[in-house]
Amino acid sequence: MKFGTLPLQFALLMGLCHLPLSAGAAGYPFSIETQKAEDRAAIVATNTGLAPVQLKLTFTGSQNASVAPGGILDFLVPPQSSVRVADIARAEPSRPWSYDYKYDWCIGDPAASPAADAVYRLPFADGEQYKLTQAPGGPVITHDTPDSRYAVDIAMPKGAPVLAARGGIVMDAVSRYGDGRKAEEFRDKANYVRILHDDGTWAEYFHLLRDSIPVVPGQRVEAGALIGLAGTSGYSDGPHLHFSVQRNAGNQVVSLPFQFYTADRGTFVPAAGEVLYADYRNPARQLAAQEAGAALPDSGQPSTGSGAKAADGARPRAE
Repeated sequence: MKFGTLPLQFALLMGLCHLPLSAGAAGYPFSIETQKAEDRAAIVATNTGLAPVQLKLTFTGSQNASVAPGGILDFLVPPQSSVRVADIARAEPSRPWSYDYKYDWCIGDPAASPAADAVYRLPFADGEQYKLTQAPGGPVITHDTPDSRYAVDIAMPKGAPVLAARGGIVMDAVSRYGDGRKAEEFRDKANYVRILHDDGTWAEYFHLLRDSIPVVPGQRVEAGALIGLAGTSGYSDGPHLHFSVQRNAGNQVVSLPFQFYTADRGTFVPAAGEVLYADYRNPARQLAAQEAGAALPDSGQPSTGSGAKAADGARPRAE
């Protein structure tokens, strides 16, 4: 939560979101600027990122200044936009004036409605099989917060291709960190890709190998596209992929239950300890899965991205 005290003088106040770091606020391109003009001021929110941002601003005190009725403002700032969220004026020109405020902000639209029929292909290549080492219903090792409760860890070897489980827009990506370890100083040093889906949810893919990410923010990818290579960056005791589906639940990022699908199993909820086998190449088996109730996108073989190196952005945490 950020606090501001602005008596007569005004400054640029960079937003800090004290939500879990996997909310993606640390380093995300969002800022609050207070602009002065004579005896008036305006608070402007600027979001240069690719996802909407929920902003809650509360005036905590004022002297000789007009502020918002009730003192609380709640805005959704669209991606790549600036929004004037408040106007303040000195009430009596001859008297000093001041005001205090605090604010929280969080990536995502809290009004977004997750698609009930959304399914996710396995985030690795056809013909490969890997074990789930952490998943809902099993022993909880690190997934003990609302933003990771339904996340899964997949024991993928270092350098294994990581594929998009569902199509969308690359929201942000980090690719600069080397191998990590299970120590506090590595919690915010994971390489990752986050993909924003059409229903306002997003998926995160963590612990990727340094300089292995071929996609860039703003790029649209389809299910099955290559988005990086598995690694052990960040808070990690060995190579694996951390995968989670998330949304903004009202100034709080939470993880969501989700279903994988394969041609042989149809849709299913991942369970800790099971071995997952990726099979998307046999049309007959895909048809059988569809008839069993799985809505299967046309995934095919892994496809490559643009080949450009991803830019650094937010630094969320995941284990």
